[in-house]
Amino acid sequence: MVSVHAGKDRTGVLGAILMWMLDFNEDAIITEYLRLDQRVVDDGNKSMREDHQFSEDIIQKLEPMHQVKELYIMSYFNEIKKRYQTVENYLLEHFGINEEMIKKFQSRMLIDA
Repeated sequence: MVSVHAGKDRTGVLGAILMWMLDFNEDAIITEYLRLDQRVVDDGNKSMREDHQFSEDIIQKLEPMHQVKELYIMSYFNEIKKRYQTVENYLLEHFGINEEMIKKFQSRMLIDA
């Protein structure tokens, strides 16, 4: 079966990590992640309708698969904390991203207002 999630999984998680690296707090990251919901559902339904020519009945049954839930991103962060204690440890151990690299990323991405 074809599954289209249009940004809530890998892309949504990458967005959350980038926001974390830019010093957004967890609540702001979750709020932004949840803003994906209707766009993801609409994109998924459009893909199933146009690209895969699924019937409306099948699309309706599969729609929950496209939904964005706070539980998803919370589970991701909770698993990081369980395995690595902190997001910093996760970035360092899993990706080799250290504090200096994060500061450099911030300096390139953030501007003074």
